[in-house]
Amino acid sequence: MTIPRALRCLLAGCSASLLLLPLTGAAAGPPDPRPGGAGVGDPYFPTDGNGGYEVDHYDLDVAYLPTKGRIRATATISATSLQRMSRFHLDLEGLRVQALSVNGEPAQWTRDGGELIVTPATRVPWRSAFTVVVTYAGTPDPHPSRDYGGWQATKDGAVVAGQPHSASRWFPNNDHPSDPATYTLHVSAPSDLDVVSNGSLTGKETADGWTTWTYDTPQPMASYLVTLAIGHYETTERTVDGLHYLDAIDEGLLEPVAEPSSGTHLAASGTGRSVYRRLTRTFDVPADGARLSFDLTRLGAGHATAAFVEAHTVGQGDWTTLPDLNGHTRTSVRVACDFTYDFPFLARHYLTLNRRGCSGEGRTGEWNGRTGSSDGAERWAVDLGGFAGSRVEVSITYLADYASRADGLFVDDVTFDDGTGSPQTTSFETGLEGWTPTGPPPGSPHDTGGWTALAGDDAVSAAGRYARAAFEREPEVIAFLQSVLGPYPFTEVGGIVPDHDLGYALETQTRPIYDPLFFDSEQDGLGVFAHELAHQWYGDAVPLRRWKSIWLNEGFATYAAMLWEEHAQGRDIDTQIRRLYRNLRGWRGFWQVEPGAPGPRRLFDGAVYSRGALAVHALREKLGDHAFFEVLRGWPEARAHQPSTIRGYENYVEATMGVDVTGVLKTWLFTKGRPAAVPQVGSDSSRTADAAEGAAPLSSSVTGRLGDRITGRISAARRPTGVS
Repeated sequence: MTIPRALRCLLAGCSASLLLLPLTGAAAGPPDPRPGGAGVGDPYFPTDGNGGYEVDHYDLDVAYLPTKGRIRATATISATSLQRMSRFHLDLEGLRVQALSVNGEPAQWTRDGGELIVTPATRVPWRSAFTVVVTYAGTPDPHPSRDYGGWQATKDGAVVAGQPHSASRWFPNNDHPSDPATYTLHVSAPSDLDVVSNGSLTGKETADGWTTWTYDTPQPMASYLVTLAIGHYETTERTVDGLHYLDAIDEGLLEPVAEPSSGTHLAASGTGRSVYRRLTRTFDVPADGARLSFDLTRLGAGHATAAFVEAHTVGQGDWTTLPDLNGHTRTSVRVACDFTYDFPFLARHYLTLNRRGCSGEGRTGEWNGRTGSSDGAERWAVDLGGFAGSRVEVSITYLADYASRADGLFVDDVTFDDGTGSPQTTSFETGLEGWTPTGPPPGSPHDTGGWTALAGDDAVSAAGRYARAAFEREPEVIAFLQSVLGPYPFTEVGGIVPDHDLGYALETQTRPIYDPLFFDSEQDGLGVFAHELAHQWYGDAVPLRRWKSIWLNEGFATYAAMLWEEHAQGRDIDTQIRRLYRNLRGWRGFWQVEPGAPGPRRLFDGAVYSRGALAVHALREKLGDHAFFEVLRGWPEARAHQPSTIRGYENYVEATMGVDVTGVLKTWLFTKGRPAAVPQVGSDSSRTADAAEGAAPLSSSVTGRLGDRITGRISAARRPTGVS
């Protein structure tokens, strides 16, 4: 879509005075030389970016020295001046500058915090192309605020991801999204390491034990979207529907974490948060009793996970847990009491709540379990004599609370010995072999995962296993997003999963980076893919002019992920919106944040994401589906690579659809307090707050995190609310 120049200015939110400038008259001469500004004028981050020029291209040549975590680098910056400059600034934190030239002439430089102040030998002319070459070295550090990320050391290398101003911690640049540029990265590292970055891998040369990897990004990219992963990665490449995919998973996540006791297979609980997973089988216990024994590897997360054995008579409610005869279980309830919030079944059968917390005896049974991890496989054995002469249902159970991050349980060589001299042993060589994954007890959060039989080579961390599965379906997510957002704006697609505690996912251009925590299941992985890949349209292809307008990134990416959930899981978008609106009813502080102007300290507040998504749904209600989806697809194409604002978006909607949406966006983005009615695009029933349906747990990777603190990323820290 071609847009006249005046309309482009209107869409960008230019002031009226700029639109009224005369088109004819005497040409003004170039102004006198003056220093370029130490910032682009963003009120949220006044020193971010720099004035006086725009960068066209970065060519970064980086050598990574793993023994010390140091880099030696040269940055060649091609830029265009916007004024006659006597000096100018670059953003660079910490690293030592060794040499600097402008247009091939040595230049002087000084440092002032994160500002690299350059005085060229010859003043830079007005509206001219110029080249800056900076040679520098040192050990890059992450931003002091962990949420902002930056260059981060890993077990065997490094990863780069962070927002809003982390790029300056490893290369000199104009560190603000309003000045996107193209990039070429040449990264040299020892040949046993892999290097993954944005864009296309266009070169790989090896000599003397070192390999140089070259990545090109021909479309403009904001500095915070540049990523780099150095380490040992399993990479997968393919081309689907004309798009080239390159995905990378840290090999550390793909190493077996448990081994079969015999044979080649074992059973795995899988992982998750707020999950209660049973591996169940029914046995006839003779009058003399019986014993069940098995090898159990516990890969838990401290007190956030537990393993135990449940049993009850078939057809009866006499549930209890059984002690391990080899001493691995405990009767302590200090931790078990905390599980009753998510799993009330425990308090109905094995525990009794009281003023001090709870006791280890319930109405039908008692508590025996073990939290945390084991040191390899343990042999557990339980006595079924209490069910002598009965038909008993036995479950080996894995429980995890909402904050867990663990790989779960692995079970092998389960033996039922009824004393007849012919014990029955299951080794899971052909599947679960008579054992059944049963759902959680009533009152537990919804869970789509469950026990499976795995080959030993596949008994890798749950994050690695589910990341692999989700990446296989990545083209499905892209195809869906193209159906609602328009043609994919780049030619490269992919993702990076390092074995590192990032704390978030971030939409680094063409190749988002994900904390392993997001892969609790394949479904969760696809949910976070939908959010970060939606940013390729909203946030990457269309960058921000000012950070204040971050709703343009996060509100639309969150909403797109909810549309994916509707598409993939059949969860109606109106229902998702009602539940979200209802669940946030009592969060007074949440409704005091204005997503359209959150302030620098709340830039990544949950309200920017979840209330931001409610605002998008309200916009859809205002426009109607036809116009809404026309705008949804049209904006990324019309504003491609042009920094934009919320005001510019409002102007675009009015210019293309003839509808003034400032009122609805004022209500949802710029007004404190909870709007009285939830937006709906289907039936207009259940529109008021009190009529909205009950606050059932939000289980998906998208809506289940709505409200968390996240950024172009999604926070991996807190489950109950949020996304980026």
